[in-house]
Amino acid sequence: MAHYRLGFLAYKQQNYKRASLHFDTALVSTGDFGKYNLNSQQRFQTNMYLVNAFLLQAEAARKQMIKIADEEAMDYEPLAAYKMSQLYDLVANNDAYLQAHAFVKHTPDGKTACSKDHCEKTFDSFDNDLTLILYISDHECKVKFSDESDTIPISQAKDLKTFLLGSSVDRPVEASAFDSPTGIPGDEMKEDTYSQRVRRLNRKLSQIEVPKLIDSAERNNGQRRRYYYNGQVPYIIMERVAEDNA
Repeated sequence: MAHYRLGFLAYKQQNYKRASLHFDTALVSTGDFGKYNLNSQQRFQTNMYLVNAFLLQAEAARKQMIKIADEEAMDYEPLAAYKMSQLYDLVANNDAYLQAHAFVKHTPDGKTACSKDHCEKTFDSFDNDLTLILYISDHECKVKFSDESDTIPISQAKDLKTFLLGSSVDRPVEASAFDSPTGIPGDEMKEDTYSQRVRRLNRKLSQIEVPKLIDSAERNNGQRRRYYYNGQVPYIIMERVAEDNA
C-alpha cells in the first residue's frame, strides 16, 4: 500500500520514472499484510498508472532521441504522427478513467467509484439532511450532517470510518481493530485510551448535531471493551482509492 501511494504522488509530480518503480514494487509485493494489501481496484489502477508511466517515459526518451539526431545530423526517421497519436490517445483515455475512478464512495448499500468532482458536489449539495457525510479529501477531512459541517482530524476520520464500515451491534470491535497511537506495529491501544477516543469522537460529532453513533457493547466473562456503530443515521464516506482498505 505504501508504494502505491508513493507512486501516485510521484505520478502527480510528473516524475514518471520514480512512479513506475513504486507501482512495480506495489504489484510484486506479497505477504500477509491484511488491510494494507492492495484490493482489486487498487491493483487495476496500479497497472494502469504503470502503463502510462512507461509510455510517458518512452515519449520523453523519443523526444530526446529526435533532439540529438537533429543536433548531430544523424540519419533517423521518427515515427509518423498518426502512430504517435495512438500513444497519446491511450495515455489520455487511461488518465480520464483514473480521474473518473479516483475516489470511492461507501454507503450502507456498498461502495462505488467516483471522481473528485462528484465528491465535492456530494459534500456541498447532498439533499438528505439526515445522512452523515465523511469526506477524506486530499487536503483535509470534513464531516457534514444536516446544515452543519466541520473539519475533523485525520485520526478521528479513520476511527469513524472503521466504526461505520467495520462494526455493528452484532459485530462490536475491540481496540485491536485500530491503528496503534504510537505507530509501532504490535503496540496495541490500551482500553482506557480506546474509551477516551470513542468519547472524543462522539463529542466531536455532536458539535454538528449528529446523534450519538458509537455505543458500548455488553461485556461478559471478562471480555475486553468493545464499541460499535449503532446505525442511528445512514452515512456516506468518500476517500481516494489509495486510502480504501475496506
